[in-house]
Formats: sequence, C-alpha cells, structure tokens
Amino acid sequence: MELPIFLLLLPGLSDADKLGDIYSEFISSTFKSVAAFPNSSQSAARLDIGLLLPESLVSEKWTQSESYPYVQRALARIYSSACAVGLREGISTFGRGGVDVRILLLDQHSQQSKGQRNVYIVPALENLVLSQRLWTGVYSASKSALEALLTNFDREFHGHPSWKITNFENRGIDQATTPQRQLKHSTPHYVVALGGTFDHLHAGHKLLLTMAAYLVEPQESGNVTACRRLIVGISGDDLLKNKKFADYLESWDQRQMSVSNFLRSVLDFRSPDQQSESVKTVVDKSTGRRTVSHSILDNFKIECVEIQDAFGPTITDTDITALVVSAASAGGGTAVNERRKRIGWRPLEILEVDVLGPNGSSFSSGEGVTSDEMEKSKISSTDVRKQQHEQQRKVEG
Repeated sequence: MELPIFLLLLPGLSDADKLGDIYSEFISSTFKSVAAFPNSSQSAARLDIGLLLPESLVSEKWTQSESYPYVQRALARIYSSACAVGLREGISTFGRGGVDVRILLLDQHSQQSKGQRNVYIVPALENLVLSQRLWTGVYSASKSALEALLTNFDREFHGHPSWKITNFENRGIDQATTPQRQLKHSTPHYVVALGGTFDHLHAGHKLLLTMAAYLVEPQESGNVTACRRLIVGISGDDLLKNKKFADYLESWDQRQMSVSNFLRSVLDFRSPDQQSESVKTVVDKSTGRRTVSHSILDNFKIECVEIQDAFGPTITDTDITALVVSAASAGGGTAVNERRKRIGWRPLEILEVDVLGPNGSSFSSGEGVTSDEMEKSKISSTDVRKQQHEQQRKVEG
C-alpha cells in the first residue's frame, strides 16, 4: 500500500498571527482523521496544508524579502497549531500512526502556463492539479478554493477526482485583504544559505527550509540569467559525536536525503512528464567535504553541503547574499558577518524564523525571551532520539 497523502486548503488572512487560532479546529479535525486512516507503511501519513496566500502578495509583485515577514509568521502559526494538536491528541509526526505535516504556499488567483517549466514555490491551483499528487483525501476551509481545484481537475483530466472530499464551513472566516507591506527588506536574493543538523526532520526544520527557499527570488522577477541557489549547510557526522543519544542520530546521507526530499515536495509542482532531477556529488579532495547538488527546476539548484565548522559556505562562497537563521541562533548570523567583515566581504542580510515549541508555542526576537530560553523551549531532535532510546529499552526489557 502506498503512503497515504492528504491535502488541507486554508485561505490566507490579512493578519498572519490569527491563522493558528482561527484554523485550529480545522487542523485538529483533519489531523485526527489522517492519523486514523489505515496506513500499512512504516512512515507517517502525509498532510499537505495548502495555504492560499493573499492576492496582493503575488499580484503586486512584492519581492520575496518584502513579503517574507508575513509568510514566515503565517507558516510559524500553522506549524505551531499542528504541533499543539499532535501533543494534545498523542499523535506523533514520525513513523507509523503519525502525521507528517508540510505546508505548501499557493496562489488561488493567477493562471500559469500549462507548459511552464519553472513552477516555483507559490504555484497556482492549476499547477497543483497538474502536478498530479496522489491525494487520498482533500479537506478545505475555503469553498471557492475547493471549487477552483475541482474545476481545474475537470478541465485538465475530464472527470472527477477519486479524492474523498471534506468541505468545512467557512464559519465567517474573513478572506485576506492586504497585509502590511514590509519595505525594510526589499533586496532580491538569488543565492540564499542556511545551516543546521537536520536530524529527524521536524516542524522547526521545515519552517527554516521553506522560508529559505521562499527567499530565493523567482526567475521571472529579476535577472533571468541569474543562477538561483539554495545552499543548505548540514552538520557533518564528526561534529555530532558528542550529541545526546548519538547512537540514534541519522547519518549525513540520511539527513541530506530528508532535506532534499522535503524541499522537492514544497518546491516542484511540475507535471510528472516534466519532472526530472539531476544529482551531482562532489567531494573536496583537501577537506573531504561533500556537496550534493540537486537541479530540480530550471536555473535553480539545491546544494546540500557538509559543514565542518560554524561558518560553512558563508565564508567561501561570494555569491551568497542572505542567511536564514532561527531566532535562537541569531548570534550565529552576527558571527558570520563579523568573519566576513574581517576578510573584506560584504555582510549578509540575516533573516530569522520563529522558534517553535512542541506545545504550540513560538518565539521570535524582540519578545523578551533570551536565546538560551528559546533553546530550552524549542522542538528538538534530541527529544526524538530520547524517545527512540526509551522505546528500544522497553523492547529489550
């Protein structure tokens, strides 16, 4: 039996901070339904949450930097809500019986070309249909979005999909108007970096990866010859030897594969006949550092780089112009720029994502919470490894 995959459509709101509370009931109902669905695989069932962005973000040609604050808060609120539901209902985000949540950013209004090869991180519903994702069921808190999805399916495939459809009542939900435009960050970025351990991929990792990918400017918004790259620094195995419950750490190859698979799922919405991936692995002869480059879209690459220190490619790759970090790791961004200043390089623009807690809490800079407090409160791969260790001890008696 194939891994069950479900879709939940949520309309965007002008106030991103309200998303988690307003949609909590929808997320909870869907989460429990997905977890209860028969799943013979050893992996968690997948729930794609399609967030329909406010029309102004995609129609008024905001740069990714300008819309970044709204999108980041929106994703953080929805992921936090999903974490709270999982904790309350005892539903894991790992393994059989769990639910693997992934947020897709969608554009309900634009019409993109059927043959377009550069379907980027915010596809139209038309392209979502053309990607032919094998959903078992579709849930929606937006009647108009569901109707648009079904209309596109009928137009492209001349029939009704086999999905089990659940249409929640809108219950007075106000469709998004125009979020406040953020002019502070208006520089387009074509090469963006981030870094982490990415062991047992969780909601905090997914938020960080998605927002770094979102920050890379779409090709049509700027220089069509610019080589767009998302550089993901992944801690090498040697750096993790002293981690707690190190026996349960995933290998670098496993972590690299999890990162690339997740990014493909939220980036690539081309039709199956257009989907192709060129993977190239390069090993630095002097350091032994590995780089796995995934060319999954036209003129766009995901580069997973094995890092052996706190700086990685940020002090070796001159094309990088932005670094995305969690609020708990903001000091690392400062250290990177201090190092770049010493070698005569321009500072990177540092953008943050919220820190997510397992109980549905989230923290950002400027809220009076220290980095140490955020570290103690965040979702942690260490907790996952601890659970695996305790489960193994029970099995062994």
